Amino acid sequence: MFLAAGLLVSTMRLHASPINIPDFSFEGITASINSPTNFLGAGVVGTNSGPIGLWTAFAGASVIGLNSSVASGTTNALGAPAGADGSYVARITLPAGVGAADGIEQILTNTYLANSIYTLSFQLDGGTAVNLLAGSSLSLESGSTPVATLSGANLVTLLDGNGDFQTISLTYQTGNSPPLGNIGIEFDANSVGGVGGSIYFDNFQLDASPVPEPQTLALIAMGSLLMFGFSKSRKAS
Repeated sequence: MFLAAGLLVSTMRLHASPINIPDFSFEGITASINSPTNFLGAGVVGTNSGPIGLWTAFAGASVIGLNSSVASGTTNALGAPAGADGSYVARITLPAGVGAADGIEQILTNTYLANSIYTLSFQLDGGTAVNLLAGSSLSLESGSTPVATLSGANLVTLLDGNGDFQTISLTYQTGNSPPLGNIGIEFDANSVGGVGGSIYFDNFQLDASPVPEPQTLALIAMGSLLMFGFSKSRKAS
């Protein structure tokens, strides 16, 4: 009885498949993309973009010419807390003025499967100015079109503001007709008036699993009951 239930649970776990995200933890990558500036070094309207490993990063200045940047490097070089995965992390730095928009994006070689559950997670540290995350978002995309988004308000609520990395997750379920574009991942951050600072992030992970069929859910429930009954009978004896 116990063996049957255990096999059932193990089989369900095997169905979750990790999807490869190149440079998922930025290890060994030292790069920086800065917002455009004039010859005096002041920010100007527009956006600069470029590679950070296999990610594409973009950075734009605020409306009053304050600069922003997206960078990757060691925790010591970027002034970050200990990395969630290895010694390298990524950082978005925003000025205390509205209008600056930064982000990082990667489009994978994988496409969405029908009737599947996708779980995207990453490690996020909002630093001491957690409210800076109010203008940010985490998205799963089809190509460059969002199909599921975790807004900045949610991120502010989820983080405790203690200056350490926490795991944030976003789930998306496809139906019989999944989006046709390749899977995309994007993290954006927009400056908030009066709040400047840095956001640190690391260790993106993406898993896919099939949506359980009704009969499978029934088997899981039965297996759980069997395990519960077996446990009670052992205690009684």
